[in-house]
Amino acid sequence: MKKNACTSLKNQFILSVLALVYIICNPISSSGQCINPADLPFNILDVCFGEKVTFCPEVEEDVCYKWLPENAFLLGESSFPNPTTLPVTEDFEIQLIKTDDNGNILEEVTINVVINDFNLERIQIHEICSGEEITRCSKIKH
Repeated sequence: MKKNACTSLKNQFILSVLALVYIICNPISSSGQCINPADLPFNILDVCFGEKVTFCPEVEEDVCYKWLPENAFLLGESSFPNPTTLPVTEDFEIQLIKTDDNGNILEEVTINVVINDFNLERIQIHEICSGEEITRCSKIKH
């Protein structure tokens, strides 16, 4: 097939769709998963509106955990190593403070929890049949 000025987007489209599905279904967060703050790029956690998040940092012996704000977590869990948030309804910051038994701060981490405002209505849906590919200009049949 002769290539023209329109660059084929077949592979890019497939990868984009797979990435989009992954992000929608599994942003770095997601119900049922434990989120290690150390795994968050730029300390940003994307969540869906109303989602609960469980944090699971690497648990260290003789370390005390404090999660702030306390009212963001299920009752009493703000001092657990692996607390679960209440349903997220707005963007906010969570702070994790690790201390030793004497109260000396060992580590402080701030996590920006951001509600993913992904809107399916903004996406153009294209029907692709077997043997077709999408290009920047049009659909091509093979």
